[in-house]
Amino acid sequence: MNITYKLLIIFSLCGVTTASLATDYYPERTHLIDQNTQLGTYLFRGNMPLIGKGNQRTFQYEQLSKQLKKYVKILNSGFYLIDVSLINKVNSDERKDLNIENVYFDNNPDKGVLAHHAIFGQLVSYPRTLKKLFHQSSNATLATIKLPIFLDKLPSLIEQLGQCTHKKQCDNLAPLYNNPDNLPVVIYFHCESGTDRTGNIAASYRMHYKNMGLNQAWNMNLNESYRSPNKAAQRETENYCARITPYSDWVSHCIIQPFDTNQLAL
Repeated sequence: MNITYKLLIIFSLCGVTTASLATDYYPERTHLIDQNTQLGTYLFRGNMPLIGKGNQRTFQYEQLSKQLKKYVKILNSGFYLIDVSLINKVNSDERKDLNIENVYFDNNPDKGVLAHHAIFGQLVSYPRTLKKLFHQSSNATLATIKLPIFLDKLPSLIEQLGQCTHKKQCDNLAPLYNNPDNLPVVIYFHCESGTDRTGNIAASYRMHYKNMGLNQAWNMNLNESYRSPNKAAQRETENYCARITPYSDWVSHCIIQPFDTNQLAL
């Protein structure tokens, strides 16, 4: 076990990470995030596509497929699924769910492939720290603040999602990717609830590839998963904003502002 994963385990035990109890699949939390219709690639967010408890818990391919086809009719002719699971192996419930996902694709390689990328959230928001330092530190101290470090390699995941969606280059995202019939590709990323880690990835992706500002990208979570992601996810999303934003704009552009719930879609 490498030092990075040991640190992430410590974060999890301290309640910093975004692990959650096992949940059933909620079709209404499945949403199309991006697409390239010429290549036939479609990026979706959602929650864990499993239903049941204990030994009766099963992967719901048909139910997930039905929901995906509501957004993209061409998928009725068939598609290849890349299941990007953001859950971790630290939480026992999540470890069991990850195994169920893994077994499903081992038994059904024609359906697609599992790509595991554990996301944990972060302890500190660099833009918020910088804002505090503006009021109490010298310019020399401010200059020592570096770009955020992502132990869970979130920036690499965002880049891999973009490569797969925009170029149909999916081998980095899913090393076992095998689509010999060149079917349309669905990239479905999710955590357990489809809210915290999933919201983090959705907002970060939209900032990078959809040219959205932080608050616009973040607030879309409220319409898509019906609540704002938790603090660990918020800190990591703010830090991702800092990674792609000039240092001088961190405070003005990379701090999530309170959202008026009256703006929620009915």
